[in-house]
Amino acid sequence: MNAQRFTQLILLWGLLVVSVSLVYAEPVLQVTPEAVDFGEVEVYSTDIKTEEITISNCGDGVLCWGIVPDDAWLTVEGNTSGEINLPDGDARYVQETLGACGLCITVELEEDEIAGEHSGSFFVYQYVYDESGTDPHCTTIVDTTIRVTATMTIPDNNILEVDPLEVDFGTDDDERTFNIKNTGEGEMEWEALITGDVDWLTFEGETTASGTVTGGGLANSVMLTIDRSKIEGCIEEVSATVKVASPNALPDEVIISVTAGKEIIIPNPSSPTPVNGTTDQSLYTTLKWQSGGTQGDIGGIVYYDIYFSANQTSVENSSPSALVCDDISVSYCDPAQGGGALDAQTTYYWRVKAIDECEENEQESDVWSFTTGAGQGNVCPVSTVLLLSEHKISLLRTLRDEVLVKSENGQKYVTLYYSPYALEALLIMLFNADLRMCAEKIVEDFLPATQALVRGGEARIDSVMRAEVKQFLEEFEKEVSPGLKEIIEDVKKDVATGVLFKNAGFSLSK
Repeated sequence: MNAQRFTQLILLWGLLVVSVSLVYAEPVLQVTPEAVDFGEVEVYSTDIKTEEITISNCGDGVLCWGIVPDDAWLTVEGNTSGEINLPDGDARYVQETLGACGLCITVELEEDEIAGEHSGSFFVYQYVYDESGTDPHCTTIVDTTIRVTATMTIPDNNILEVDPLEVDFGTDDDERTFNIKNTGEGEMEWEALITGDVDWLTFEGETTASGTVTGGGLANSVMLTIDRSKIEGCIEEVSATVKVASPNALPDEVIISVTAGKEIIIPNPSSPTPVNGTTDQSLYTTLKWQSGGTQGDIGGIVYYDIYFSANQTSVENSSPSALVCDDISVSYCDPAQGGGALDAQTTYYWRVKAIDECEENEQESDVWSFTTGAGQGNVCPVSTVLLLSEHKISLLRTLRDEVLVKSENGQKYVTLYYSPYALEALLIMLFNADLRMCAEKIVEDFLPATQALVRGGEARIDSVMRAEVKQFLEEFEKEVSPGLKEIIEDVKKDVATGVLFKNAGFSLSK
């Protein structure tokens, strides 16, 4: 090979080396992969599905890069921009995390357009690196652009619908229902919660309700109930809200407004006991009457004033001197107020005035009367049968008048005490000394607890005392009529379960 030919080859090799050096002296952007699929993404969830891409500088020098998504449901979870500075010793590549969230897919779409596959893009830009001057830096001038396509699939979504959104109980109804539907697809879990401190409204006695409803227009029916006796105060209407929530539906929460009117219907006191005009009544007669309905029927709290006197005019004029029971909430009154017997062979007059809790309306009964007997055979059964001091008799009356009458179960036993069976029980006790002694022992054993109870303290009774009552009832029912025997069986059940003692306010111990 001649010298000229050799020189030409050397020059050509040098040009090639210089050309290659010039090509690789500049940064070169590379992104892998250039397509990501996030798979199924829940439209109603805030969870973000992620995929990674690698951004590389396959050239030399400083690569300035940035990532920009083109849709609201696409996110960049890492850095949105940066540089790969190879002369400074940076690694040739960086990994960045891309995300997709179904929550924002609904911004511009109708409900029937949400389900299905959605496409978008991430644009990865290479910006010009300005090396001139004393402060080299990345500019905002785009040199190269690589598009990364992104796809996600929204499965058939659940759509929460509640009907109606306003529930009004009015002034009479205690039950109302609303329906929870899934007008989308799939299975939708839901929970209903009464918000705020509301005790008069429940889901049939419960504070929450829950269930699962499938799509296609099927519905879960939920019942709301109210207890007007718990609506306190002189108000005409109360309101509350119910929140129905479903974490896997759109929307994920619906609020129901609930209103209820409060109208206190004062009952007309009727059906007196003793029956109007009766004679030969006990000197320890108790006044009772019908209140005309339950607390729920009435719609609020009603109090009673009872006027009682041998002076008919005082009762007819509701004279304060004739007021024997004031502001009580039970349909029961001891006219002697625990002070002993009434006068023998005396005609007494009485009436009941019902007043609502707001003291706005009232109802008065007719004036009723009864005449007491001579006194023989018409005394309090306890004081006749049991050899107890007047102090102990008075304590038992206080238990009756201030404790038992405050509960429905206690009132049942007060009524039983003055029922037609009382005379039968009196005669059995009079002629059976063993039963009488057993009853006296029970009263004596219960005396400390009874004293504590009427004084508002803790009244404890043990299993031995309860066993005494059980044994007494078993012996007592051997001599009673079939009708009274049936009642005694119910009493024995209350003793066995402890209901008799608990409802009276006693605490049970072993």
